[in-house]
Amino acid sequence: MSENDKKLFKYIFHLQPFLDLQQDISDFRTRFNIHLSIVYTFPYKMRSSCLAMASDSSYFAEKFSVEVSEAIPPIVLLDQRNRFKCDATLLVAENVHSLVKTLRQLPRFSTHRIWCLVNNNTLDELENYFIENLTDFGEASVFLMALGEYKVALRIAQPNWVLERIPFPHHKHKWPLIDNYIKAFSGKEIKYSTGNCNIHATYIPKLGSYWGLDWKVFEAVADGMELTTKFVELPPTSSVDVTGQYDNGTWKGGILGNLDNGLIDTGFCGFVVERKKFSKNIVLGNSIRDTCLLYAVLHPKPNSEDWSVIFYSFDPTVHLCLGISIISFAMIIQSIAHVDLFQSNSTSGFKSLGYSLSVAWGILMQGNFPNPWRMGTLRPFLFLWALFSILMTTSFSSHLVSNFARPPYHPKPRSVEDLVKFGYESPQIDSYPLSSIIDPDDPNSHEWLNRIYLVKDHSQLVDILDTKPLQALFGFKYDDDVFIPYAGALIPERVMEKYEAMDVCIATIYESFAFRRGTPFLKPFNDYTTNLLERGFLSKFTRDVLTQMSTLCPSLREATNSQQSKFIIDALSVFNLKGIFMVLIIGYIIATLTLIGEVIIHFEINRYKASNKLKSKIRFRH
Repeated sequence: MSENDKKLFKYIFHLQPFLDLQQDISDFRTRFNIHLSIVYTFPYKMRSSCLAMASDSSYFAEKFSVEVSEAIPPIVLLDQRNRFKCDATLLVAENVHSLVKTLRQLPRFSTHRIWCLVNNNTLDELENYFIENLTDFGEASVFLMALGEYKVALRIAQPNWVLERIPFPHHKHKWPLIDNYIKAFSGKEIKYSTGNCNIHATYIPKLGSYWGLDWKVFEAVADGMELTTKFVELPPTSSVDVTGQYDNGTWKGGILGNLDNGLIDTGFCGFVVERKKFSKNIVLGNSIRDTCLLYAVLHPKPNSEDWSVIFYSFDPTVHLCLGISIISFAMIIQSIAHVDLFQSNSTSGFKSLGYSLSVAWGILMQGNFPNPWRMGTLRPFLFLWALFSILMTTSFSSHLVSNFARPPYHPKPRSVEDLVKFGYESPQIDSYPLSSIIDPDDPNSHEWLNRIYLVKDHSQLVDILDTKPLQALFGFKYDDDVFIPYAGALIPERVMEKYEAMDVCIATIYESFAFRRGTPFLKPFNDYTTNLLERGFLSKFTRDVLTQMSTLCPSLREATNSQQSKFIIDALSVFNLKGIFMVLIIGYIIATLTLIGEVIIHFEINRYKASNKLKSKIRFRH
């Protein structure tokens, strides 16, 4: 933590929890330093605090907004147009009359925290107004800071709708608008344990200290509470057991083992512990952030933009079968043309194999069908080939059009059900307790838990992700830009750049610090982390750590950007077209039987004619 950050923390949490006004309001030679706390209800949302500024557009309000915007860098100030995205509103007015008009422009959200700052009215007028109009504020906790000579602030106490006066302490020149100050411990020692817990806490030998999301929070809180930290080493164990082992109601080894045995006051490692596994000696503090659990999968394979993409609609085996079909058809009609019983002039050209091939190709590709009434014995074969050609070209055209008409993305898993459906597996170095988060009784969840398998080390994990398809990499997403793998170390850039995160969380968890039951640090620690959260510093810590990690491995940030192809061609195989080829084969059988029938009939007709001719000659001789 930088020295400026430390000074800022001490200023916010020690000098004035909410408001500090050093004023000579008459000539506006005033520098307002105002830090407003936005109160969230559980679960806390991991984002920067946001304060919407609404005013009556008076000179006082405009001057105040300029001074405030320069004085409070941790809080984002937005104008009225953007106030709907905020959880709190600061209403600045010259007097009660303009306050009422401005208040009516605000949305009546029950979760809003509304602070009113009025410059020119008597305190009785302000108090009477608030008493008469408490219901206008919904369920908000409304603080009224009356400037000028007034020595009292007003607050609505929920849920009983009571208006309270908060005395102004003259000797400190500030209004304490909360009842419980953050407790300072004047150097008291706090014992803690942590380990190499991925992004939450990792020991950096070059720095000689820990680094990570939870570590930065612990460092800030310990500094603000004036604590002296003492690190307690973990008992010798493997990295897999850094949390500890739960055994029959107690924890052994690891961070939670130290807590259960009373060796430390607190521990952190991105803890998400099942309620049923709570030890009687361990409690969890307030949630400090929500975390999205999800998987990263390989980018969809890009489609070739080469000119020959049109041929990809058919599998190579289909092209082979088409070639065999054309050649066999040409040879059949050539053979039949040589023994054509009708001896038609139109069939004489088919005695050439080249001509037969050109006719077969023309019918298949261009629909050039010769006059059937002049084809003699070739009629059924030509009809059959025409039918086969129509079916084949129709299948080709419809399949090609369907591929080009697909949405501009390739299906990507969005849930555990999709991961199971698409056939994914998930390698992990150590097992994350997903069974306590997703429903193990659900068939898809149960099947997915069976597809999670452990690997022996980090190198094997990288090798699997680099070489095997349909592998889902488990990890977290703390904001919209960075995916963090749940692995013992960062995945190499060359491997990570092949993956992209799912679009939807499979679950959301709330992380917190673990404490020894009965420790005096629990409540102050919760109060302090809540203030850090409400002022946006926890989000700032998260952004800082994620920025550093994505600098080391830019693909962590890129993993959330889908690299999807415009369309994917699924080639038709012989199996898909087996019906059409069956039509061709069966047609050959029918055409052959037809040919045999025609030969027999032709032979009988010729024999009948010859018999009649012979009888006529005999009669003529007699």
